Order: sequence, then C-alpha cells, then structure tokens
Amino acid sequence: MARQERGRTTREHVLDAAAEEFAAWGYAGTSLNSVVARTGLTKGALYGHFASKEDLAAALVQQGERAWHALRESCDAPGVPALDALRALTLKLAAHPGDGVRFKAALRLVVERAWLQTGPAGAFFDIQRHLVDLVERAQAAGEVAPEHSPETVAQLLLAVALGIHFVPPPTAGTSLPQRAEKIWELVAATVRR
Repeated sequence: MARQERGRTTREHVLDAAAEEFAAWGYAGTSLNSVVARTGLTKGALYGHFASKEDLAAALVQQGERAWHALRESCDAPGVPALDALRALTLKLAAHPGDGVRFKAALRLVVERAWLQTGPAGAFFDIQRHLVDLVERAQAAGEVAPEHSPETVAQLLLAVALGIHFVPPPTAGTSLPQRAEKIWELVAATVRR
C-alpha cells in the first residue's frame, strides 16, 4: 500500500512539473529533460509513469477537460440567468479552475494543437461553443444586445479570461480576481441591452 501511495505521489509530482514546463514553454519548448530536472527524479522514474512527452501532455489535457466540465456544471445550473452564468464562467476561467497550472498548461497545449492542426481539438473547444450558447440565451432573455454577434462576444470573453494572465496589473497589489471583475464589468456594460 505504501508503494502504491508513493507511486501516486511521484506521478502527481511529475504532472505538476510537466504542467509548469508546458504552461511556460508550450509543447515544442518543453523537453523530458526539463521535466526530469524540475522533479529531481531520474529519467527511468519518469518513464515508469509516462512513456513519452505526448503521454504527459495527454494526461494534462485529460485532467483539464475534467476540470472544464466540472466548472461548466457549477456555473450553468438550471435556473441561473444566462448573463450570470457568463459572468461566473468568465471569472472562473480567468482564475484557472481545478488544478491551476495544470489547467493553464492544458489550455496552452490544446490551443497549440489547434493552431498546428495536429490531433483533435478536444473538449476545450466546447468552452467557446458553450460561451456562444450562453450569449445566445442572454440575447433571447434580453440581457445582451441582439446586434452583437454571439461568436464575437464569446471570443472577447475568452480573450479576457485567458489573456488576463499575460497582462501586468495596472496597479500593484491588484489581485487577479479583482482585475477580472473590473474587466467583466466593462465588457458587460458594453454588451448589455
């Protein structure tokens, strides 16, 4: 039992290290040597858990997809107005739900695959489709102006939620949730009816 627990702990440690590398450098810029260096393990120990860099990336994407589905369910419960669901989803995406850096790495890996057109896009493109659906529902409910393209609003919200991590805060000490909330208020004021 102790051996199984140690193996699980090592696997999680490898995933954390790989997530840090993939989030910072992307798929092409990450090597198994850099992951090994970050973990302090031997290559043999890493290969005992993951046969290749692709296996590591696939495991992170799979975890990210699970985090997305859990996030989607938590934000879009029955009876929640569409605009409220859009707000919750945008703010939680900005905060990188679930496993933090693992989710960020998974998003980067999926986006890179889409740009390179290698491999399936995965469930992450469900994020954009779901945002479009929420905008359409908000328009039908009169919460969002009908002249705004749902696809454009969804892309704007994705750009806010994912891009906020690459823009320095306007003032020192402003937390990520505070920045995301202020940006949401501006976007909501622009698209509201």
